Parts: sequence; structure tokens; C-alpha cells
Amino acid sequence: RYGAVGTRMLPLKALDTVQPLIGLGSWSVLLWSVARGRLSLAAVIASCVGAKAVFDLACQAWLWRGHRRWRGEAGSDAGGLTLLGTLMTAVIEPWTFQLLRLAGGVWGWVHFLTGRQHWDRSSRGGLPALDFTQEQT
Repeated sequence: RYGAVGTRMLPLKALDTVQPLIGLGSWSVLLWSVARGRLSLAAVIASCVGAKAVFDLACQAWLWRGHRRWRGEAGSDAGGLTLLGTLMTAVIEPWTFQLLRLAGGVWGWVHFLTGRQHWDRSSRGGLPALDFTQEQT
């Protein structure tokens, strides 16, 4: 239905479907290996998490700089968006939000496989028109 782009995206979407199971499984193996003293396995997993954190730090810093230039804040701290806060987000996020997101995905799998939760059809009404030409207060 969506042509070549849809066909190319299908494998990615298939991996996205099982990603919560793989992600929480990886965290479980990390905790298990630390508890059992298998630090070489824990080091491999922790290095993967660390590599992602470094990548996220670089992306966050680049986006922070671009956002400030877009807002015209190159020489000031207006807007409350600090580099330290942005970088702390990249460090803390894998240990907090990602675990919650993965747990939510597994919870969805449990509800799907057990048939305990049924979803109703949602109605979409669109978003109200917003005027981005003026500063929002």
C-alpha cells in the first residue's frame, strides 16, 4: 500500500515491535551478570550503553546549539535551556525513561498476548490552529 518506502520500513517496524523484549532482556542480563560476578559480560553490556550515551551526548549538544541559534540566543541564557541540563538529560535518560518505556512496551505485549485488554477505535479531531509567529506566554 505504501510502495517502496513502506516495503523498506517493514523490517525496521518488525524490529521495533520486539525491541521492548530485547531491551528489558538486556537490562536483566546486565543485572544478573553483575549479581553473579560475571563482570566481563557486564562490561560488554555497559560499554554498549555507554557508547549510546556518548552518541546521545553528542546529539544533544548539537541540537542544543542549533536550538539556541534558531531562537537567537547565541550570547545569552534566555529560555532556560542550559547545556548542563541538556547533557544531564542525555546521561540520566537511559537509566530512567528508557526503562519505563521498555516496561510499557512489555506491558503492551502482555495485554496483547493474554487478550485481557481491548482497544476501542479512536477518533481523531486534529489539533487546534496555533500561531507560531508570536512569542507564546
